[in-house]
Amino acid sequence: MHNSLKRVRNRLGKTGLILLCLLFVAANLGFLAQITSAASLTNTYIRLNRMKTGTDSTMRVVFKTTSTGGATGLTIDMNGADGGLSWTSNSGTVSATQAITGVSGCDVSATALPGGSLAASGSGAVITVTGVTALSATTLYCFDLTTANSVHTPTSAGEYHPVITETGGATDSVTVAVRVVTNDQVTVNATVPPTFNFAISSCAGNIDNFTANLTASAVTSTAGCVVTVNTNALNGWFAWAKDSNTGLHSATASHTVASVAAGSQSDLSSSTGTEGYGLGITSVSQGGSCAGVCGTTSAIAAYDSTASGGANGLVGGVDTTSRLIASSTGVANGATLTFKERANINATTPPANDYTDLLTLIGAGFF
Repeated sequence: MHNSLKRVRNRLGKTGLILLCLLFVAANLGFLAQITSAASLTNTYIRLNRMKTGTDSTMRVVFKTTSTGGATGLTIDMNGADGGLSWTSNSGTVSATQAITGVSGCDVSATALPGGSLAASGSGAVITVTGVTALSATTLYCFDLTTANSVHTPTSAGEYHPVITETGGATDSVTVAVRVVTNDQVTVNATVPPTFNFAISSCAGNIDNFTANLTASAVTSTAGCVVTVNTNALNGWFAWAKDSNTGLHSATASHTVASVAAGSQSDLSSSTGTEGYGLGITSVSQGGSCAGVCGTTSAIAAYDSTASGGANGLVGGVDTTSRLIASSTGVANGATLTFKERANINATTPPANDYTDLLTLIGAGFF
């Protein structure tokens, strides 16, 4: 080597040797410039919207440009170039037809990939994006490939290394990792049990006393009780009532103010001075909203005393048989019934302070 340089030096002289060295350095600097001209993109991810093996998937791409802007296109090589698993060798594919949309946000405050004529297509393992408005430097961009089979994942689970490369104005690139798994979905099971809640309230201790002494000159009513129903029974629910005496019975007087005909309606206000007793539903509330369509709650005609706000003498007769008094067509969220007992007496009805009846109210969800 020394002899060679010496011969060159002898032939060219000192000045020629200096020129030769400068040319050598310049050539190497040019080579290094070629190596380092393409920088690495940062803040990048490829999101396969299905990671399961052998499955069609759309795709999202996020990347950040370097200090060099100006790119007008991109390529995404699903095979990669680092000796990792090959997308196509494992039966992965890329659709020739691709639909592309610039998307802002993308969980990283990205800018939508710009372009008045954005387009994408696929060939082999490579997706090519064109029609991009020149990209700005150090900017985070996002776009979606929305064709249902934009890619078809390989049949072999594992890690794949696609390469994203800018084209047209910049050649920056980056290698990312994506994972293909055997199954990317979880089945979630749950049970909603049937529910039925039937509560009596608004009459302390479930005692419903008449608001005044019974009289032969007017209909007298109790203060009333409220039944509240909550149920998810899709077909609705029912409420029944029965009593123990088929009327108001006094042990002291050995007398019963008899119920009107059971299961049918009577208007006690039209028969004052004549003994009669019964139950009337004076108001109905449908309750609150339901997960689906709430059922409609209504009083059975024989016991419906909701006309004029319940300010009348309409009652249905009660006896020792469970009589249907109300029903609903579907689920209920706090549906309510207000019911009262009403009575007439005769001028000669025996006096006593122990006239009583025991009502039994029951309900059932219609599942």
